[in-house]
Amino acid sequence: MPSGVLLEPPAADEVEVSIFGPGRGECIVVHVGDGVWITVDSCRNGRTGDHPALDYFDRIGVNVAEDVTLVVATHAHDDHTAGVSAIYKAATSARFATSSAFTTAEFFALTILDEAAAPKITESVRREFRAVLEEVERRPVATAPHLLNLREGVRVVDATLPSSHSVIIRALSPSDQAIHRSKLSVSRAEIEGKPIRISKPDPNEYSIALWIEINNEIALLLGGDLLNGPTACGWRRVHATHESDLKASVVKVPHHGSQNSHYSPMWDDFVRPDALALLAPFRMSQKTSIPTSTDVERILSAVERAFITAKPTTPAPSRELRQAAALLRATGARNIRERDGLPGHVQARTKISSGEFEVRTASPAYELSA
Repeated sequence: MPSGVLLEPPAADEVEVSIFGPGRGECIVVHVGDGVWITVDSCRNGRTGDHPALDYFDRIGVNVAEDVTLVVATHAHDDHTAGVSAIYKAATSARFATSSAFTTAEFFALTILDEAAAPKITESVRREFRAVLEEVERRPVATAPHLLNLREGVRVVDATLPSSHSVIIRALSPSDQAIHRSKLSVSRAEIEGKPIRISKPDPNEYSIALWIEINNEIALLLGGDLLNGPTACGWRRVHATHESDLKASVVKVPHHGSQNSHYSPMWDDFVRPDALALLAPFRMSQKTSIPTSTDVERILSAVERAFITAKPTTPAPSRELRQAAALLRATGARNIRERDGLPGHVQARTKISSGEFEVRTASPAYELSA
């Protein structure tokens, strides 16, 4: 496998899927042909605070203001929204898309800072979406709508491309039932001086999964953090409703490769056996992170090759952290670790007519092995 990512833009007849993370979060950028890009979720460099996707666009000469046509936030977890408002502000020609469940039940509540209506959303997520809404208000009415609500079956048409490069972008989730559960979770919140009942649904239940078809030759499946259920939700629902003559050549593994997002019929019926799997880890603690070794074995049993943006374990501390830790130990501090660290980059490109992706990585990303 070639080392080091390519630092020239893809050609007009090339598709690219790049994933960055973890740093703080994960971000996918997709070139669908003819200089048109979309972004899905966001992350930040854990040491510098920079935005890896924006830095990458700058290095390869992408005009973010004109060439990025769609900015997607799949769901309301800060490991997917960190820095997303900065991407949207830079992408002045783009529309912003998020889950209909989240939009209906929680997103607009943020305009009045009504935390009681969305008790499971952290303040960092609120800040990002407040910034997005402020940017929506600044954009001209003549080019509205700037905000898209995605749900099962919604087809996104955001770019006019030559007929030889037809593009279909379709949301596979959330389902009507997930949206209903979201509305119920808010309607049950008691905000008139009474205790708030924390909503039971996990924001991952509302996550957007995207299906992209390019020129009726290449399919991409971007799984967000969508879970397997509950009933009439998640991958079980997607499997019951999604139809396509194509199978995905690239799959962004949902929810960091965890067991509760691995629905075997989805992999069997929607993903090619020789597909590439791309994922970013989630570091919960020194002992509990995903993917686990069992998760990796399961993923590699479903596809030919899989790549991850960084190790699931806590990264090696930077020199600055080691120096600070030495000083802090004198005060009795112990177990000083760096959680986020540097984001890695996995880059996959192919000619539209070929469909055979070449994969390159930038440290700390690497290819998974059993």
